[in-house]
Amino acid sequence: MVMEFVSPSGARGKKLVKNFNKQEKCKIFINEFKARLKTI
Repeated sequence: MVMEFVSPSGARGKKLVKNFNKQEKCKIFINEFKARLKTI
């Protein structure tokens, strides 16, 4: 999936990968936060 972003368009492809990774990290962070709220 990420490999599709890394295309001949170089810099733009890398930017997309960075944004994709950021979104995934945010999702993981939100899920962890929700899990912590449930445990309290």
